[in-house]
Amino acid sequence: MSMMIGIFLGSVRARHKQFALKAIHATAARQGVNANLFSGDHYQPCDVAVIWGFPKPEEDSGKQVRREIEIRNRIVQEHRGIIIYIDAPLLGRKVVRTATSSRLAKVVRTATVRSMELFRERPLFSTSNDHSHFRIGINGGFNDDGGFGLYDVCQDRWARLQADLDLTEPKPYRASGDHILLIGQVPNDASLRGTDIIAWLIEQAKLISSMTERKLVIRPHPLMREESLRFLQAELACIPSIEIDTGFASIRQALNNAWATVTLSSGASIDSLFEGVPVIATSSASPAYEVADHDVACIEYPTLYDRGLWLNKLASCQWSREEFKNGAVWDALARTMKARG
Repeated sequence: MSMMIGIFLGSVRARHKQFALKAIHATAARQGVNANLFSGDHYQPCDVAVIWGFPKPEEDSGKQVRREIEIRNRIVQEHRGIIIYIDAPLLGRKVVRTATSSRLAKVVRTATVRSMELFRERPLFSTSNDHSHFRIGINGGFNDDGGFGLYDVCQDRWARLQADLDLTEPKPYRASGDHILLIGQVPNDASLRGTDIIAWLIEQAKLISSMTERKLVIRPHPLMREESLRFLQAELACIPSIEIDTGFASIRQALNNAWATVTLSSGASIDSLFEGVPVIATSSASPAYEVADHDVACIEYPTLYDRGLWLNKLASCQWSREEFKNGAVWDALARTMKARG
């Protein structure tokens, strides 16, 4: 393959994440490809750029993270060829309890809405950085922009990934449920594509409440700021039978006895479908978009999509550390890029 590959280590500083970038460099170079590691902060001309993470707004992050995002954004803006994106996995994610925070709120039931009273400590939950697998996309990382691109050459990945991660088949769809689960996301997440997640939650909550008599449980992201939580509470306080769950429970617990899940583009839609809870995903960036309805008008009669093909597509974008090391990842990338011309 006559091309120059640029692998940009500056797009991420964590060693366990750089592992994936360095492995692509090593395996491509072993096959005689002109592959170069770039550790600086600036874009370097190349035919194919390999980076960690996706472009997104730089605000509301720590200094180190802002710097990494700035570098990624610059590469994406200046590069004119193929971009290979590496990121955290979608399947088999490990959710861990982290240090407590003083910013969140204790949930207290009232007659109409669960209000939130501030107290000193709350648990936070995040995905573990101990990745056994990494997510890969060509020219994108989501459902509608290349996130499932490797499916073209790897159409039987689910069985392999299922064995690697000891994953069970999705549960049968439920025939009952007492509440609708409305999922929030980290503000400014790349998959939001500029959507104000607070405004979206408020809009969807009002629509859903007008279309069903089922209880509505809103699950903001645990990292949502205190002032945003207060604003969300104030905006929805006048609507009866709304519960605001501020993230103390795991997503599996939140899905317990749910009738349907409504999300913009959250990876929680995957958890929902594995638990047998149908999904309404309003953004085409959602990893569950092709097996979900897209309008809350379907809330009482959500479509129960077959999930077989979707599982293989989802699994096609996720590869193990060993597959990075032995060249299987580079082989799949090279075949996909060749097939696309």
